[in-house]
Amino acid sequence: MNAEELLERYASGQRQFNGANLRGVDLKGADLSEINLNQANLKGADLSDATLTKANLSSASLSRVSLTGANLCLRYVNGMGFRGIERVTGVHHTTVIYWVKQVGRHLPDAYDPEETPQVGELDELETFIGVKKTKSGSGAQ
Repeated sequence: MNAEELLERYASGQRQFNGANLRGVDLKGADLSEINLNQANLKGADLSDATLTKANLSSASLSRVSLTGANLCLRYVNGMGFRGIERVTGVHHTTVIYWVKQVGRHLPDAYDPEETPQVGELDELETFIGVKKTKSGSGAQ
């Protein structure tokens, strides 16, 4: 199946593309929210800047897939863990880790992860708990 056919079917409301052969298709910037690509062959496909919200890519063949800027990686940036992303999207956490690393290589001004920052910021909750003083209740008086 080529990109044009997939996008036409998607636009008409179809979301189930289980096992589809999409090898090398160009879906750059496509909105594929809630698409089911379970066991699809996406080898070499371009999903750069694609919207993959609630997409099911479990067991899909994803070698050499370009995911630069795909919004699935934004879940990680916004604080969601790899396994949390797996639960929400159905994409295995090791695949998400690979995608985040792939996107990270293209980020400008990224600091060297081997460098330790000179200044760090404490977690707000830890800061709050650290300065809280017990006035009554179970604490010592």
